[in-house]
Amino acid sequence: MPGTVLHNGTTDGTLLNPQSAKCLNTPDFSLTSAPLAIWDCNATTNQVWILRA
Repeated sequence: MPGTVLHNGTTDGTLLNPQSAKCLNTPDFSLTSAPLAIWDCNATTNQVWILRA
């Protein structure tokens, strides 16, 4: 699918983009309705995700 970016879950809770080696990030640490960004991985709270089935 064009425009789709896949991220892999890691053991520290970050979502890693294998092509860029960067993580999914909420730049302003917002918990709701924040635009997301791709950023250097650092496992700060704005990069840790809880995935539910």
